Formats: sequence, C-alpha cells, structure tokens
Amino acid sequence: MQLLPILRILACACALLGFSPHGAEAVDHLVAGTKLDVSDIRQMRSGIAKTKRSLSFRSRDASIVLPAPGDAADPSVHGGRLTLINSAGTGESVTLELPAEGWSVKGTGGAVTRLSYVSRKPKVQVTLRPGDIKVKTRDKTGRDLPFTLDEASQGGLAVVLELGSDRFCGDFGGAAGGLVRADLGSVDGACNVRGRYSAQGAAAPAACADPSAGNGLISQGECGPFDLLDLLVDGQMAQTGIPGLAAAIVADGRVAWSKGYGMADVAAQRPVTRGTPFMLASVSKVVTSTAVMMVIEEGGFSLGTPVNQILDFTIDNPRVSGE
Repeated sequence: MQLLPILRILACACALLGFSPHGAEAVDHLVAGTKLDVSDIRQMRSGIAKTKRSLSFRSRDASIVLPAPGDAADPSVHGGRLTLINSAGTGESVTLELPAEGWSVKGTGGAVTRLSYVSRKPKVQVTLRPGDIKVKTRDKTGRDLPFTLDEASQGGLAVVLELGSDRFCGDFGGAAGGLVRADLGSVDGACNVRGRYSAQGAAAPAACADPSAGNGLISQGECGPFDLLDLLVDGQMAQTGIPGLAAAIVADGRVAWSKGYGMADVAAQRPVTRGTPFMLASVSKVVTSTAVMMVIEEGGFSLGTPVNQILDFTIDNPRVSGE
C-alpha cells in the first residue's frame, strides 16, 4: 500500500518532464456491453416541473485490466470522462468530467484491485475491478445530467469511459447488436417527456464511438415558463371541471401573454379564444374596490368623501333624503 502514493508522485514528475510514465500510447479497450439503462422523465406535479434522469452501465469482460498505479491511464492522477453518445448516426453526445480528486485506488502489493469514483453533483458512481466496470448516475434537477431522450427512438447508444489516456468503449443497438428491451420517447410538450433506453448483451464494438460537438441527445428544449402555465391550467381545469377559461399576464402595463383554454360553448364545440367575452358578474366589485383603495392611498380622496363629488354624474340614494 505504501507503493501507490510513491508511484503517483513519480507519475506527476514524469508528466512535468513531458513524457508518459511507461512510454505507452493511448489505448481503446473495446468491451462487451452487459447492460445499459438510460431514462429521461420530465412531468408536471402539482404545478411544478419535475425531472428525473439516470444512467446505469455495466460491462463484464475479461479484457478489462486496471491501469498500473501512476501510469498514463491512472484516473487518480489524470482524471477521467464519461460520455454518452447516440451511435445510430446523429453523433450527438453529452460528457461528464470525472476529475482526479474524486478517484480512489485500492490494491495490495502495488497491484490495483479497484478504482472508484464518487461525486454528489452530479451524482456519479464509477467502480472498476479486473473484468468488471459499473457506472451509475442520477439527477433529480435536470441540470446536472443534460442528456434527453425525447425522440421516438434512439437506435443505438454508446458509452465511453476515459481513464487518463485510455478509453473503455461499449455500444448497444448499433453494429454491436444486443437485445434492446426498450427504445422509446413519449413527448407531450417540452415539459412532459418519458424516454427510456434499455439494452443488454451487446458484443464488443469494432471501434470506439467518437462524440461530436453538442450538448444533449436529440433535445427539444427544456420547459419554458409558458409551457408550465399550459400544464398548470390544463391540470386545474381537469380537476375542477371548468369547461373553458381565458388567462393573461400583464407586465409594465402591457399584456405579456394571453391564451384561451377549453370551450366557450361545449354543445357547439366553440373554443375559448383570447377575444372571447366573459360575464364578470361580482368579480367587477373586487376590481373596483381595489382601484378605489389605490386612489385613496395616493391621496386622491378619502373613504368619507361623498361619491357625488367624484363622479361626473349624480347617484340618488332613495333610502336617504338628500343623497
């Protein structure tokens, strides 16, 4: 165990001198894909947008060999990366950095028996043992894992785990095949997405998938403020049985947004529009009294001011003489 930190110091010294500790070039390890499960769920609950995204990958392959302590592929010295790639032709990808300080190394007699990476934001766990790689990520905010699965089908997804100069590459659903159990995306507006990709038993790919520039997989955008309003209004109408309504947002004296929902006439199937007239009834009392109190606060008149001194017409109270 005392040998590991010494080798790491030697590796850093070698890097400063400009050469690899063992003179080894970067190597692609093409590994069989045991299992891949990716999910992207965005939905409204009680008027609040909720996002859940996760990725789980495993490869059991005898060719998986851990790097020697301190060499060019030691992630505790050089860090790593995790990349999810759409390998069916679009080339879109998303990459998570796995910095060196998050890695821990275990071994005996100078030989590494386990590499582990743990972070909380984003929540990522990576474990490597000889012949075995496990990766798990999870995000409940929608910000830490910026991939999306909101197209009808992904076709194929590849996972690339970089450790320093080396890469471990698995591919599912593409040329490497495997059993794809789920490959679907259900989209009902940007705020209501249910996407999942699940596959297993893929052979080692012929080559490592290369990510192109991009951020996210087939993204149709996140929830916008008006998307949230649509889902909130639709949900409240369904819960309360309201057949139709019109709503508007006024900012700085101007209508910033307005929209009609449902039916103005259910029998005639006439929809509510932004110009549909509504009977305000006693709602006008609330509006009028609010406006009166605003004028009083500004000093225009008081609560005791006779109304006939304000209006440009006379109101007669039949119950009180002289009013």
